[in-house]
Amino acid sequence: MLFNNPPLTTIKLLKQQEGMMAVDMLLDSINEKPSELRRLETELVIRKSV
Repeated sequence: MLFNNPPLTTIKLLKQQEGMMAVDMLLDSINEKPSELRRLETELVIRKSV
């Protein structure tokens, strides 16, 4: 596995929430429901690159 030096600051996404939202969006599209704004919960992971 490769590592960056210094470790990079990143944004953490919750994979399960992202997948569930994608399925909801797909079902809305199939059922021809209007699109709505959705937001994912994120977490800023500060490391030594800042």
